[in-house]
Amino acid sequence: MLEAMSKLLRFYKQWTWKSEASERQRALVEAFLAEEGYVDHNHTVLIFTNNCSLKWSHIWDILWGNMTDDEVIDIVLHAMKERQREHTALIPNSYHRWEFLATILGSWINHTDGSNDDRGHKLHTSLGHENLGCPISDFQFLFFVVHVSNHWVLLSLELEQRRIVVYNSCRGHATYDTCARNWEPILKSYLQYEGYRNADEFQLIFDEICPQQLSSSMNCAMYIFMYVDRLTTKQELCWDFSDNDVNKFRLLLACDFLSMCLNNV
Repeated sequence: MLEAMSKLLRFYKQWTWKSEASERQRALVEAFLAEEGYVDHNHTVLIFTNNCSLKWSHIWDILWGNMTDDEVIDIVLHAMKERQREHTALIPNSYHRWEFLATILGSWINHTDGSNDDRGHKLHTSLGHENLGCPISDFQFLFFVVHVSNHWVLLSLELEQRRIVVYNSCRGHATYDTCARNWEPILKSYLQYEGYRNADEFQLIFDEICPQQLSSSMNCAMYIFMYVDRLTTKQELCWDFSDNDVNKFRLLLACDFLSMCLNNV
């Protein structure tokens, strides 16, 4: 009981967006907190159509400001894609067409021994014409979320521009930059398997203007969601958000999940 109370007190101290929350958001979060000490954090509460499982611990981490799990990244990106598809059905040409590699698979490729050609072929079998149902040239963006040293980085394969762009919320970090460079030959091998004979012409570019997270935050995955949202919207690209907006997004995301859980009961 004392441990549960300690967690509760720490949470209220750290929940920085509490003062900005709506009445409905407060009610959802407080109901979750009231049950927090009595639930198994590893219990699966929702299974999504992309076969990813949401656990109570995932919601806690989002609210607490902790590092985001790879399964949550896949859930959110999948949900973003579905919502954009629904929106496009009402208002055509609102978004660019895009796809992403399952983050869990990306982590496996990143940390598994093997040649760049072997790993490029693995991408081909996972994110190729057969699985996508269309050639990759139909997409404006193919996203790869890469984990390195407790940090998430977004790689964007932009086929029309013949480039691989690195969007990193902690720019200038040598370890993160090295990881991105290690992915360059893997992605070029993947392109060759997809029939791009000019794969070597694709340039690796490190974006220099995307918004940056505070060094004290663990918002890297949240920044990736914001990057994808801005990049895929068919409007002039505008990097108009900061850590405050990202913290607000954390609360919105957590409350969306809590609402789904309540409706699923």
